[in-house]
Amino acid sequence: MTKSRPSLKLIVTRRDLPVWATIIFIILLLTLSGLFSGLNLGLMSLTPHDLIVIQEAGTPNDRIYAKKIYPVRKRGNFLLCTILLGNVLVNTTTTILLDTLISGLLAVIGATLAIVIFGEIIPQAVCSRHGLKIGAKTIILTYFFMIITSPIAFPLSKALDFVLGKKKKFSDIFFIKKNISTLIFR
Repeated sequence: MTKSRPSLKLIVTRRDLPVWATIIFIILLLTLSGLFSGLNLGLMSLTPHDLIVIQEAGTPNDRIYAKKIYPVRKRGNFLLCTILLGNVLVNTTTTILLDTLISGLLAVIGATLAIVIFGEIIPQAVCSRHGLKIGAKTIILTYFFMIITSPIAFPLSKALDFVLGKKKKFSDIFFIKKNISTLIFR
């Protein structure tokens, strides 16, 4: 009696999306990657204190933008986890989809170049100059992604809050007064 070895089977799957739909989906994913990357720089570089100062002493438009962003930004770790989870999700999905069009090393190289240029460099350059406005104009999308990612992002943010602790209120008040006085005396 001989033992039979398990056979190795190669399963070939067919492409689920037509090429044109895959390309459109990749473009959409790169756009979302750029949004996440830009929001990471644009929103996370503004502290809640900065937003309070802008609400008090900024231009009329900047005051409106800061008021829209403040409720999201004051939940910093939750916002950070949401942005990073979203960015990783769309970037890995982009690579997987590109692999269905051009496989192997070319897909990895193509995805890397596309993500770096269109998902990182260009959005961060734009958001470093217009982060407040872009953050305010896309706040609904930010809330949407906070809801979608909340099963993972919220517990992670609470763990970060616990590990890193909260800021002291005295330093917050001092920081705000210092920034307002700096703006007044310019």
